[in-house]
Amino acid sequence: MTVDAGEPRRLKNSPSGILRKNDLIQRLAKLDEVKASNSTELLEKLHALAESAEYWANEMGRTGLLRRLAKLLRRAGDDAAAIRLLQSAASIAPEDVQTWLGLCQMLVEASRCWEALQAICPLVPLKNVDTEVLISAAKLYGMAGDWERSLQLLESAARRDDQYSRDFLEALTRWDCKERGIREADRILSAQPNDPVLWFACFAAYLKLGTDVEAINKVRQLLFERAPDWHARALRLEKPLPAQRSHTLPLRTPVRDVTTRSSEPPVAAFLGQIELVERVTRLEEHPPDAAARWAELTELEPSARYRANITGRTGVLRRMATLMQQAGRCDAAIRLLQFAQSINPANQRTLVLLSNLYGAEGEWWEALMAICSISCSPDAESSTLIVAAKLYKRAGDCERSLQFYERAARKDPGRITEYLEALVKSERKEQGIAEADRILKSRSEDPELCFACYATYLKLGADNCKVKSARSLLFERVDKLPSGALWRARVFKLEGGADGALSELRSIPDSVSNDYDIIRERATLALAAGYWGRDAQQLLAGSLLAAPASLLEGIGRADGLLRRCGTSLEAAAKSPFMFSHIKSPESAFDAIIADSPHSMDERGTGLVMVTASLGGGGAERMVARSVNCFGKDSRFAWIKLYARDVSRATGADFYLRKTGGLRSDITVLKYDRALEPPWSWLGSGLGRRAQSIFDLLKSDRPGIVHASLDFMNIPTGLAALAAGVPRIILHVHNMRPAQLAAIDADTLRNCYRSLLLRPEVSLVGCAHACLKDYADWLGFHDSSRMHTVHNGMEVQRIISSTTRDIRDAQRSARAIGPDTLVIGTAFRFVELKRPFLWVEAAAMVLSRKPDCKFVMLGDGELLDPVREYIGGKGLSDHFTLPGQVRDVYEWLSIMDLFVLSSRTEALPNTLLEAQAAGVPVIAFDIGGISETMLDGITGWLVREETAEAIGERVLAALTASAWRVDASSAARDFIKRNFNNRQMVEALAAVLLGAKGVR
Repeated sequence: MTVDAGEPRRLKNSPSGILRKNDLIQRLAKLDEVKASNSTELLEKLHALAESAEYWANEMGRTGLLRRLAKLLRRAGDDAAAIRLLQSAASIAPEDVQTWLGLCQMLVEASRCWEALQAICPLVPLKNVDTEVLISAAKLYGMAGDWERSLQLLESAARRDDQYSRDFLEALTRWDCKERGIREADRILSAQPNDPVLWFACFAAYLKLGTDVEAINKVRQLLFERAPDWHARALRLEKPLPAQRSHTLPLRTPVRDVTTRSSEPPVAAFLGQIELVERVTRLEEHPPDAAARWAELTELEPSARYRANITGRTGVLRRMATLMQQAGRCDAAIRLLQFAQSINPANQRTLVLLSNLYGAEGEWWEALMAICSISCSPDAESSTLIVAAKLYKRAGDCERSLQFYERAARKDPGRITEYLEALVKSERKEQGIAEADRILKSRSEDPELCFACYATYLKLGADNCKVKSARSLLFERVDKLPSGALWRARVFKLEGGADGALSELRSIPDSVSNDYDIIRERATLALAAGYWGRDAQQLLAGSLLAAPASLLEGIGRADGLLRRCGTSLEAAAKSPFMFSHIKSPESAFDAIIADSPHSMDERGTGLVMVTASLGGGGAERMVARSVNCFGKDSRFAWIKLYARDVSRATGADFYLRKTGGLRSDITVLKYDRALEPPWSWLGSGLGRRAQSIFDLLKSDRPGIVHASLDFMNIPTGLAALAAGVPRIILHVHNMRPAQLAAIDADTLRNCYRSLLLRPEVSLVGCAHACLKDYADWLGFHDSSRMHTVHNGMEVQRIISSTTRDIRDAQRSARAIGPDTLVIGTAFRFVELKRPFLWVEAAAMVLSRKPDCKFVMLGDGELLDPVREYIGGKGLSDHFTLPGQVRDVYEWLSIMDLFVLSSRTEALPNTLLEAQAAGVPVIAFDIGGISETMLDGITGWLVREETAEAIGERVLAALTASAWRVDASSAARDFIKRNFNNRQMVEALAAVLLGAKGVR
C-alpha cells in the first residue's frame, strides 16, 4: 500500500466529528441569532462547535471563527470557555491585535489581571505595536499601582495618536504630576486643536493642578466662545474644590481588621512589649516543630497586633509573619502583614515581605499591587526595586524589569551584578556591554564585579579585545587574593572547562582549602565534570556541608550511580583511581541499558514520533509531514507525536498545521515529576527528558519509536529501550555533531555507541554523506541497521506558488524591476551558516554588477550584527533582510539565483526548495550538498570555501542567462523525480516497519 500524501486530515487518534467549514459558519450564524443567554442547551451547542473551530483556525491560520465563538460563549455566560478559545486564537495568530485585546479585557473582567498582564506585556515593546495595546497595558499598570509605567505608555500612545492626549492628560492630573501635567496642557493648546474635549481636559488639568489664573481664564474664554456646553461643565467644575492634596505617591492601603490605633494603656490580657519580643526571639533561635510553633504564634498574635497598634512599629509583626510562613501558614502570614501595612502603609520591608508571600502562594497580581506603588517612589530601597524587577520579568515586561534593575544598581552598587545578569538573560547586547564598559572604566577592585563584567562580555559576544582585557584585569585583581584560585576556577568553568576549574581548586594550599566556598565550588564542579568516581573525595566533602539543597541532591545522585556500579561515595573517596572509569552520563547509560529488557512481547505497529519542537527547521517539517501521512496509513495501528515544546510564543509550532491536527493532539513532555533513579544519574536536563519519555512509553506501549536530532535521539533511545520497545529509529539530519551538540561531542558519541549495541536500535540519515559521517564517527558499520531517507518537498505546491505571474506580482509589490537580478538565501543567522562570508561575496558581486539585489531570509542571533555590517559597508539599499517569513515560496519566486554559504550541511532543504521553485543554486561542496543538485546542470558546487570563489561563480551564473533558463527547468524536474513527499514518507514507513532490503 502506498501512503496518501494528499490534503491534510486529522490524526487517527484525534477526536472525530470535525464539521466542514461552511457548516460551522452556518451554525455559528444561527446561534448568533439566539437571544437567550445562560441557556444550558445553547452552551451545549456552542461547546460542541469548539473543536471544529479550533481545527479550522489551525488549518487556515485565521481566527475569526474562534473569536465569534468566544463572543457567543461569553454572552451565554461561560467566560472560562471563551477565554480558553481566545488564548488558543492568540497562539495561532499572535499578530492579531484584536484577539489579544479581547482576551485581555475578558481576563480583567474575570479578575484574572495577572494573566491579562502576561498576555499584553510581550506586545508592548514591538516596533509597530497598535496604540490600543498601549492603552490597555497602561490601564493594567494603573490598576496595579504602577503609575510611572502607566504614564510612559499613555504618553507613547498620545504621541502616536492625538485622540489619546486626553487620556494622558487626565492620568497626569489623577496622579498629581503637576509640572508634567501643565506642560502637556500647554503643548496641546499650542497645537490649536479644534476639539472641545481636549480644551476641557486642559482646563481641568490647569484647575486641579494649580496653574496661574491667566492660563485658566484663557481656556475658560475659549470654551465660552466656541463650546458653550463644555463651558457650562467648566463652571460646574469650578465649584469650591476640597483642599489641594499634597503630591504623594498613591499607596494601596488594605482595610484594617482591628480597631484604629488607640492611646489606651495595654490591658492585662496582652503581653508586655519586652516579653513579646523575647518569646518571638526564642521561636526564631530554637524553633519547635511546625504544629507547636503555630500554636505559640496563635497565642502571641493578639498581643503583637495590640502592641503594633499602640506603638506604630511593625517589626515584630514581620518577624511573626516569617515564622508563620515557615510553619506553612502563608495565609495567616499575609493577613498579619496586611494589618502591618494598615498601620504603616509606606514601610518597604513590610511590602517586600508581603509581595514575596503573595508570590509564594501564586497570587502574582496581588504581589505586584503590594510592591508597585512604593517601587515608583524615589525613596524606594534597592531590595524593593529588585522584587519589582523580578515580578515584571515574570509578567513578561522585560523593559520595565530592566528599568527597576538599573535603578537598584544605581542606588546600591552591590546590585550591579544582578543588573548585568538581567541584561545578559534578556540578550541586551549593546546595553550590557555598555554597562560592563562603564564599570571597568571605574577601575573597580571588586573581583565579583570584574567577573560579572567578563561574563557579560563573553555571553553577549563582545569583541575579543574586550573579552581578553576583562579576563586579564580579573586575573590581575585576584592573583594576590587568598580566593584567587576560586575566581580562576569560576572563569574556567564559565569557559566550559569544568576539569580545568577543578584542577585549579585542587592546587589551593591546605591552609585555605577547607574554606566553605572552595569546598562547595569543588563539589559543584565535580558534579558538572561527571567523573563521579575519580572526584568522589570532592563530592564527599561537599556532602558534609550545609550546602544548597540542589548541590546535596546532585551528590545524592552521584552516590546512587556509584552504588549501582558496585561501590559508594565513601568507598570511592578512599580509592578514587580504582573507580575513575565511573562517569555520568556514560556509566548511567550502560547501567540503564544493561537493566533494559529485550522485548519479547508482540507490540503491534503503534507508532510514537518524538521531536523537540515543530519549529521552522527541515527535520521538524519532515516529522510534521510524516505524522500527517502515517495517520492515514492503515499499516500503522495508531500514531502519537511527543514534543518538548509546541508553543506559539517560542515559534515551536511553525509546522503545526502540517501535522493535520490540533495542538491538543500533541503530547507535550512534562517535567513536573521529581527526578528518580536511574534517570537522575544522567543529570538534570537529559534525565528529565528521558524520564518523561519513559513514563509516556510505558503507558502507551508502542511497537515503534522514531526520534529526530541528537537532542532528542539520546533520551528517546534510552527511554524506549528501558520501556521494552522492540523497534527504535534514531534519525539524524546533520553531519557528525562535533559543533552542533548541546553536550560534549565525545560524551554524545559514547551514548550513541551504547544505544547501537542493542539490535532494537537503527540509525537513519537524511543523506548518504550524513549517514557515512556518523558511521565513521561512531565506528558503527552494520548496514542492516543503517538507512538513508532523503527529505521530501511539497513540489507541486512550490511550483504553483512560484509561477511567472506570481513572480511578476511579487516583484512589483517589492518595487523590483522585471530585469533586475536577485540573488537570495535562507538560513538561520548563526556562525555555522557564515552569513558574513555571504555578504562579502555579495559585495564582490556588486562591485562588478551594481544593479543586483540581495535577499537574506531567516532569523537568528547574528541577524542584527549582519544588518549593521551591511550598513557599515554602505550597501543597505541593495539588501533586504525581512527575518523569518512564512511565505518563503513567494520570496523564492523573485530570485534568479539561490546561494548557500554554510560551513556544514547534511541535506539542506533550502536548496531543494529553491530548485523546486526553478531557481538555480550555488553552494560549497560540503557534507551532503552534492546529493541535492546536478553539478553544472541545476546548480554549481564550489570547492574552495572562500567569499571570492563563491562570488566568482555567482558572477559567472549571472552572465550566463541561457544556462539559468535551462537550469531552472532541469532543477524542477530533478526535485520532482528525487525529492517528493511521497517518496520520503514511503521510504521512512518502510524503515519503521522493518521492510527487508531497505537501505
